Amino acid sequence: MHRRFRNSPVPLEPSTGPIRIAPSLRRKLDAFKMEKDGVANANDDNPRLRLIVFGETDNSMFLQHKVKVAMGRGLIRTQAELQAIHARILEEMSNETAVRVESIQKGIENVEGQILHTLNHSPVVVANLPIERIEQLLKGHPEIGYVAEDVRRERISFPTRQMAPRIGRTGGELGDDQAADHRRRRLKCDGLDRNHIHHFDKFYPDFNGASTFYGKVEGVPLGVAEAPSSHRDSAVDNEHVGFRSKANGPFRLAPPLGRLYNCIDADCKEVDDFEEADESEHATSVTGIIAGDTMDDQALDEYNRDDSVDTPDWKKAHTGVCPKCRITHYRTDGLDSSLASVLDATLACDEKHGHCPNIINFSAGALEDGCEGTGLGSRIGNSFFTAGKLLVTASGNSRHQVPVDKCSAVSPASAHAVLTVGSLGETGEIGEDGPCQGAEVAHFSSQGDFETDRTIVDVVAQGVYTSMLDAEGTFTAKGVGTSFAAPVVTGFLGVFSHWYLGSGIGTDVNDPGILMVATLLQTDFMSEQGRITHGFDRLWGGGVLKAQRFDDEHVAYPGGAAFGTVCIGEGDEVDIEVEEDNSGAFSLSAVLFWFDRRAERGLPWANVDLELNSKNGRCESKALLDNKERCRMKVKKRNSSIIRILGVRIPGTDAHCGKHKQLVYYAYSYQSDGSATKVQEGTVRG
Repeated sequence: MHRRFRNSPVPLEPSTGPIRIAPSLRRKLDAFKMEKDGVANANDDNPRLRLIVFGETDNSMFLQHKVKVAMGRGLIRTQAELQAIHARILEEMSNETAVRVESIQKGIENVEGQILHTLNHSPVVVANLPIERIEQLLKGHPEIGYVAEDVRRERISFPTRQMAPRIGRTGGELGDDQAADHRRRRLKCDGLDRNHIHHFDKFYPDFNGASTFYGKVEGVPLGVAEAPSSHRDSAVDNEHVGFRSKANGPFRLAPPLGRLYNCIDADCKEVDDFEEADESEHATSVTGIIAGDTMDDQALDEYNRDDSVDTPDWKKAHTGVCPKCRITHYRTDGLDSSLASVLDATLACDEKHGHCPNIINFSAGALEDGCEGTGLGSRIGNSFFTAGKLLVTASGNSRHQVPVDKCSAVSPASAHAVLTVGSLGETGEIGEDGPCQGAEVAHFSSQGDFETDRTIVDVVAQGVYTSMLDAEGTFTAKGVGTSFAAPVVTGFLGVFSHWYLGSGIGTDVNDPGILMVATLLQTDFMSEQGRITHGFDRLWGGGVLKAQRFDDEHVAYPGGAAFGTVCIGEGDEVDIEVEEDNSGAFSLSAVLFWFDRRAERGLPWANVDLELNSKNGRCESKALLDNKERCRMKVKKRNSSIIRILGVRIPGTDAHCGKHKQLVYYAYSYQSDGSATKVQEGTVRG
């Protein structure tokens, strides 16, 4: 790796300062002041709002980077030492948070606010506050970074019990499956189609229904946070037969095999079971896509007169992506404060137990003002990343409801540091004959920003299903939406992280940034204009998820992959040389991702570019306001290639890297395009 310096950095645009009041709240405040003719009024008649008050974003090191520093100092050599260091870091963070929260609480009480609840690991306070006191609170307390109303997020799917009519450009209607023997037939758009579309059936050579595959990926902790559609129905049916460990075995979504949290009203509380009245088919279907399991004859009791359930195809069709993953389910009320409590509960679990989810699915959201990623939902989504967690979110189902040239991504999917998933497949593809192709992005799948080049969407996955886990304990739920695309990616990240730890490439899979670039690397470069060679698409993101194992058995020689991080300053150029002893051509792909906390505050933030250079050509990816870049190119004969990372604008300070430095995650892969087919024995290259 080589580093160069340039002398002509791009000048910073002027800044008006950080955004401290949510735009929607600002409008309410301005309207209130107009009604009162600008005169402050402290009467009890003034409206009181339920608000979330965030502490000012600090510049401390992200949790995952603190762990890496400890590793670099030789303090972590065993899993027990890792857990101990992790718990110590969390305790230190909790102590620091307590001091900041206490100051915020005093400020709220001083302006006649009512404290509703606080968090332990994040400087967040939920309170009722007179609207006229908001500016007074901010003026007297610079340690407060942001104030917003506690907004409710809704699940992102069309009905599952009765397929929603087609809308927009698809036309026509769809009804229920009326056939009496519908459980016996292989319905279109199930797990078999999903595994084929996303190459899950190729990720392991024995992905054929044998227990060998499913036994390999065991115990990886994944989280599922669920929002209600009405009332408080956001609990999973944790006693669905698809969540048994085996036929007549214990249920995996309850202690000790899994965990259940009730995050309604205030802090999350761990529970042993959910009330049936609170259970949601949506939550059950989403969780089933991630980790449902029928491979070990779990369904035979329910279908004891149906021989088809004993076939490998039926079992795979109704089994999730990571059926042996360990699931933690969080029942929320959809409020942003409830999602923040999910993170708090997960960190508390880390501190107490260890081995808690680093990947959490959230198939819910709501439209916010613009797609800048500065709103409340975005800040909460980003807080998962800075705490070492990756929040996988649904992009939204709103594209057909807004003008064609408008951003339709919901929040928290529009956040800078979450993994945002769009949906493949139309409702018109539901049927009984032929495969579920999923060749196009659904007409409802939300897209990124048109006013800037923030693509927001990262990847697309299958989001149309006709046989998911349902509310009756069987497998007949139908549904379409990005809600059902996001869990495909969540489940795969469980599978991929398990492979990655045993691959010899590295051990950084617990870093959400590594998971981000790994996902972006495993896409097919599709876009609205067809396949592209650089950048991302606001509708397709990086394209369709195509699972790949970067090892000798699955990558055509010459081939390999690398994942890592680099600190870059303004004007820096960091070169990574890729050179293989091949006589044929190979394809080289590279991706970058970074998160600058200044972005969520509405301040100028880091801009980093990517170049691929060889004697055969050049590829450039140079978005202005995105925080990811990507390139791919063909390299012929024995030519070496240079992956160049360029620091165009670095206005902030990264605690891990230093002043005016930015931490950038990178990943690249290379493999023969077919002219060289020899497979070498040995470890992963790159």
